[in-house]
Amino acid sequence: MLPADWTMSLQPSQTEWEELDKEFKQLQETHKVYRQKLDELTNLQTICNNSISKQKRRIKDLTCNLRRYKHSANADEAQVIQKIDNDIKERRNVFFDMEAFLPKKNGLYLNLVLGNVNVTLLSKQAKFAYKDEYEKFKLYLTIILLLGAISCMFLLNSCISNLDGSVGTKIGLGVLSYGRDKFTMRVIRKCVHGIRLGYDARPTHPQTGMHAPECPGSFVKNGNFKEPQECDCPWKCTPVKETHKVYRQKLDELTNLQTICNNSISKQKRRIKDLTCNLRRYKHSANADEAQVIQKIDNDIKERRNVFFDMEAFLPKKNGLYLNLVLGNVNVTLLSKQAKFAYKDEYEKFKLYLTIILLLGAISCMFLLNRVIDEIFNFLLVWYYCTLTIRESILISNGSRIKGWWVSHHYVSTFLSGVMLTWPNGLMYQMFRSQFLAFSIYQSCVQFLQYYYQSGCLYRLRALGERDHMDLTVEGFQSWMWRGLTFLLPFLFFGHFWQLYNSVTLFGLSQHERCKEWQVFVLALTFLVLFLGNFLTTLKVVHQKFQKNKEKLKKL
Repeated sequence: MLPADWTMSLQPSQTEWEELDKEFKQLQETHKVYRQKLDELTNLQTICNNSISKQKRRIKDLTCNLRRYKHSANADEAQVIQKIDNDIKERRNVFFDMEAFLPKKNGLYLNLVLGNVNVTLLSKQAKFAYKDEYEKFKLYLTIILLLGAISCMFLLNSCISNLDGSVGTKIGLGVLSYGRDKFTMRVIRKCVHGIRLGYDARPTHPQTGMHAPECPGSFVKNGNFKEPQECDCPWKCTPVKETHKVYRQKLDELTNLQTICNNSISKQKRRIKDLTCNLRRYKHSANADEAQVIQKIDNDIKERRNVFFDMEAFLPKKNGLYLNLVLGNVNVTLLSKQAKFAYKDEYEKFKLYLTIILLLGAISCMFLLNRVIDEIFNFLLVWYYCTLTIRESILISNGSRIKGWWVSHHYVSTFLSGVMLTWPNGLMYQMFRSQFLAFSIYQSCVQFLQYYYQSGCLYRLRALGERDHMDLTVEGFQSWMWRGLTFLLPFLFFGHFWQLYNSVTLFGLSQHERCKEWQVFVLALTFLVLFLGNFLTTLKVVHQKFQKNKEKLKKL
C-alpha cells in the first residue's frame, strides 16, 4: 500500500501495475493449459502418423498379394478383388486428407535449405491464405519482370542512339540490341501470359471466398471445394479415424488458445510500454520512497519481459521481413523444447560439414586450374551463406539470441560470394584468384577451430546454467568466450586484417589500365565492410572486458 502523504501522480501507475499483475496471472494459467494441450496434440500427431504409416504398409502388402491372386481368380473372386482395389484407392484418398492436417518430414530440397523444420500448415484457413499469397507473389513478380524487361530494352536503344564511336562499334551494339530485343519481347510475352493466368477465374470456397487450387486435389471436386470425405469401405479404418477426429478437435482448441495468449501478451506489452514512459516521467520528481517503488516496478517489468520472451518461444509468430520474402507467411516456430534443441544441433552440424566441404573445395581449386570448378566453389559459397541466413532467421524466431553484426555478417558474405560468382574470367580474376582461395582455406580452418572449441565451451557454460540452451557458435568473438577461448583472438585478428589486405589489393586492381569489370571495385568495398564490421565488433568485446576488469580492480 502507498503512504497517505505520497503524491497522487504515482498512484495511477501503481494501480495500473496491480491490474497488469492480475491479468498476467490469468495469462500464465492460460499458457499453462496451452502447453498441456500442446503436449497432448503432439502425442496425438505421433499416434496418427504411426497408425497411417502402419496402414499404408499393410495395404501395400495386401495390394501385392491381390495382384498375384488376380491371374488365377475366377469371375466371383475377380469381382471381390476389384471391389477391394476400389476401396484401397478410396482409403488412400482418406489418408491424404488426414495427412494434410498432420506434420510431415520435408523433402530433399526443403531439408537442404531449411533443415528439419516443419512447414506444414495445420488449418484450412492457413492453407488457403498461403496459397493466395503464393498467387499474388507470382503476379506481382511477373509485373516487376515485365517492367524490368521493358526498361532494359529502351535503355539499351537509348545508349546506342547517343553513342559517339566508330561505325563498327555501333553495328556491333546494334546486333546485340536486336538479339536482346528478341529475347526481351519473348520475356514480355511470357509475363503478359502470366498476368492473364493470374487473373484467371477459379472456383472459390463457399464460406471464405478464397480461390481453389489449380491442381485437382482431394479438396476440389467439379471445380468446387468439398470437405474431406468419410471412407465408405466395408473394412473401415475406425481407430485411425477416431484418433484423427480427436486430434482435429484438439487442434482447434490449441489454435484458439494460441490466439488468446498472443493477444494477451500483445496487450500486456502495450500497457507496460505506456507504464514505463509514465514511470520515467515521475522518476525526476520522486522522493526516496517513491524512487524505491519505481525501481522495484522497473525490475519487475524487466523480469516480466523475460517471461514473455519464454512464452512466445512456444507460440506461433509472424515472420520477419527476410523470412517473409523467402518463405512467405508460413509458421516456422518449433513448439517443443526437443524440436528446438534438435534444430539447433542440426544447424551446428550443417555449419561444420559445410565448412569441411568448403575447405576441401578451396584446396581442390588451388591445384585444379579450371574455371568450371571455381564457379562450382563460388556457387557453393552463395548457397551456403543463403541457407545459413535462412536457418539463423528460423532460430531467432525460436528463441536464439543472435544479435548485431554476427547476423548482418552472413548477408554481406552472401552478397560477396554472389559478386565473385558473376566475375568473368580474365586478367584481373586470375591476379586475385590465388589470394582469394588462400583466404578461403584459412577462413575455413579458423571456423573449424571456432566450432570445435566454442561448442565445448557452450556445453560447459550451459551445464553451469550461465548460458541459454539455444545459444549458438558464431564466426567471431563474444563476451562468454573469455573463459578459455582467448587463444582464438590472434587467429581472428589475422583473418580480419587479411580481409583488409584483400580490399586493398582489389582497390589496386580497380585502378589497373586493363580493368573493365565492375566486380573488382564492388568486391573491394565489400571486403572493407567485412573487415570494419568484424574488427570493430571484436575490438568492442575486448574493450568491454578490460573496462569490467578495471571496475573490479577499483572495487578491490
